[in-house]
Amino acid sequence: MDCETLKCHHCSAEAGTTAAIYSLESGVTSDCRPWNEKVRIFVCPSCSAVQAPINEAWRGSVGKIYRDYNTYAAAGGEEQKVLDSDGMSARSRVIVGWLASLGLLAPRGEVLDVGCGRGAFLREFTGQFQEWGLSGTEFDDRNARMLQQLPRFKGLQTARFDKLSGEYDVISMVHVLEHIEDPVVCLEALRRRARNGALLLVQVPDWTENPFALAIADHATHFTPAILERVARRAGWEPVATPGQVVPKELTLLARAGGDCTASNKADEEVESRLDERLSWLRGVRRQAQVLCQNATNFGIFGTAVAGTWLAGAPDMEVEFFVDEDPSRIGAKHLSIPIISPGDAAEGSDVFVGMAPAVSKRLAGKYRDAAARFHAVKSLDAL
Repeated sequence: MDCETLKCHHCSAEAGTTAAIYSLESGVTSDCRPWNEKVRIFVCPSCSAVQAPINEAWRGSVGKIYRDYNTYAAAGGEEQKVLDSDGMSARSRVIVGWLASLGLLAPRGEVLDVGCGRGAFLREFTGQFQEWGLSGTEFDDRNARMLQQLPRFKGLQTARFDKLSGEYDVISMVHVLEHIEDPVVCLEALRRRARNGALLLVQVPDWTENPFALAIADHATHFTPAILERVARRAGWEPVATPGQVVPKELTLLARAGGDCTASNKADEEVESRLDERLSWLRGVRRQAQVLCQNATNFGIFGTAVAGTWLAGAPDMEVEFFVDEDPSRIGAKHLSIPIISPGDAAEGSDVFVGMAPAVSKRLAGKYRDAAARFHAVKSLDAL
């Protein structure tokens, strides 16, 4: 473990020489490609924000990732499915359904989806709120033609946050804020585009429940509920509720424009120990997968998202197949490796369910009577 002089991009405090740099030997990109460079993380001693050391080297790496970025490539462009009470559902459907259930939105209004991609969130939103105008932002216009097919779509903006135009009643950021170098400045800029009483919806990974999120090379911040809430308050957004898990393994924040912009930078002494534990767990899970692979005659990995991709990219991993429950992925290939359904894994095969502990245990149990052997990861309690 190295120590460096670093500046926190949340509170701007000089971390000083006592800031420990934690690292993984390799990572994964957020669009699910192996990343064969170190992933470096530190905890600010002043505010406990878990983050990447933002410097020119990091920006250069992230620039390379975004040049070839391809959202939802393994699913042919379809949005990732997540687990909910009905089984597998598109993430945006779960989020919008939850938002609709709160009864907070008027019959008409304007929504801005920041980082709208191919329009998955806006498509689900207009299905629930048919009279709302839709707008989006992205760093380029590659999906503009697709977005223009949405009903009541007003336009795609590719300007910087401080150059955006329009006024909105809902501003959404689904898996975007963790990529932003200065999240407070970003949310302040969006606050200026918010009408009185507007709502901000933010969703980010929860690394405490899903440590695989720590391996994502292009994430600038790894949020905890406290840090996410504090960032919102400092930018003038008042949380409606404490950030929670609307989608498993992810944090969802709903906040209203008009906060007092004050929030304590008080450090949480337990954050660094939790980070150290989860990084140790990640290394142990990768070793667990490597040993299983070496002893198996036919080895597969369950899942083609971040976790499965990171594990498949480990040294000496010879993955014969991926397993996935998502019908949109079955029959396709990921990393040039075929994706099959759990029931199609051959008898005697070994399938490593490399996912967040709770999900891994549930899936391994679900397929305990299958022809193949499904192996769960070690629990976090085993640390």
